[in-house]
Amino acid sequence: MTHYLEIADRAWQQRGLTNYLQFLENQEIDTFLTVACPGAGKTRFSLAAMRMTLAQARANLFVVVAPTETLRRQWAEEAQQIGINLFHYSREELSDAVTDGLDTGANGIVTTFAQVERIAEVFEHFCMAFRVMVIIDEVHHCAEHLSWGDKLSI
Repeated sequence: MTHYLEIADRAWQQRGLTNYLQFLENQEIDTFLTVACPGAGKTRFSLAAMRMTLAQARANLFVVVAPTETLRRQWAEEAQQIGINLFHYSREELSDAVTDGLDTGANGIVTTFAQVERIAEVFEHFCMAFRVMVIIDEVHHCAEHLSWGDKLSI
């Protein structure tokens, strides 16, 4: 089995990244789901998957959607540690950034469910205009009966 140095040495992450590489090779599937307990290393796993995606030129921008401002900041900080620049724009700056283009050096953005809900059509256009990998952190917060889930399904 290949060892992926970008992440903590956890067996599930190693198996997951091998599965993710197989997923990247399959052109028919466009959704990959990772489920693990709190504290298991999902963020690190996702960041390693982002690096693989960049290395294979399968996406050129990322959108990470998290439920809270705290998690949004944590994503940006952890990504920065491994050389991925996820910008976290203010509510006022976000629509302009998605519409007019990201700052130079940005690999993507990290935002909240609430921000996506407010400008869902802008995100839809952004994701259709570029090759974007979207990571939804703590997707259980997007229950079908909540408007967040409705907007993310666009």
